[in-house]
Amino acid sequence: MKKSEYLLATIILFSFLVNLTACSPLEQSTPRDDTIAVSGTEMQAASPMPTYSFEQPNNYLENSENSMESQNNTMNEISESPKITPEDCELVRIVEFIPEIYIDLSYASTQNFTGEKIYYFEDAWLRYGTVKKLQIAQRTLSERGYSLKIWDAYRPHSAQFKLWELVPDATYVANPYTGFSAHSSGDTLDLTLVRNDGSALEMPSRFDDFSALADRDYSEVSEAAKENARILEQTMAEAGFEGYYYEWWHYSDCDSYPCEDIADLQLPLNIHIKYEPVSEACILLREAPSYEAGDIARIPSGASFSVFGWTEEFARIEYDGKQGYVVIEDIKMIIK
Repeated sequence: MKKSEYLLATIILFSFLVNLTACSPLEQSTPRDDTIAVSGTEMQAASPMPTYSFEQPNNYLENSENSMESQNNTMNEISESPKITPEDCELVRIVEFIPEIYIDLSYASTQNFTGEKIYYFEDAWLRYGTVKKLQIAQRTLSERGYSLKIWDAYRPHSAQFKLWELVPDATYVANPYTGFSAHSSGDTLDLTLVRNDGSALEMPSRFDDFSALADRDYSEVSEAAKENARILEQTMAEAGFEGYYYEWWHYSDCDSYPCEDIADLQLPLNIHIKYEPVSEACILLREAPSYEAGDIARIPSGASFSVFGWTEEFARIEYDGKQGYVVIEDIKMIIK
């Protein structure tokens, strides 16, 4: 090929490439405006990430807080161990189910008519079926500005023998040689009426006053004392209790339970006292106070736990975040 022809072909090819570039879709597209100035020139910036916007409702924050609170409550429900509803016959601490009630056990100290300490525990215990009725009485009185104050509740047999030795009068103290006190059944209690703040009200007599002032005749007491005693009597009767004529403070559940002596088992009625399995092998934590009940967990030797309730053969305990029942004979108190 001649030089002139070669030169002409080169010019034609160059011209074609220039035109092709001028028709490129990239150059024909709409110019981008996302540029930034650098040293007096324009330089294309990297394309930003896409952004999204939405309109928050006016109560967005409130709903969010409620949602978080709901989630927290749900988590708490999951993390907390489920509480067992006791059997009616189970002996339970009253304050576990009626925390607002006042407890002042006279026989747990020397501040009583004997001047001696009659029993060793400081918690007031009753059958759960009786406690449910007491809840009704407490609720009724609370709505009227009153409260109950308990002087005595469950009483072990040993305490009854001691009381009889000091006051051998069947009018006021049950003779343990012929029959045990209803207090040993866990369905009977001695109590009084107070204001909601715990302050005293005028009543017919002091506790354990062995005179005519203590009976329910009320003819020898003031109108205020008579009225307060009547309020207590009516409320307790409506809740399912029956009063003892010779002691205005004494009430028994109309549904009775058998006598039971936890003291004979050497198991103190104190929630903070620890227990452990007797056997070197594991013992079963059961769903209910029954030998046929399913097991929740196995408690190894050396494990410790507190007791929350008692039945004839079983104790309600909490172990490893779970509540259930163990056979009383399978546990012993930890003595240190």
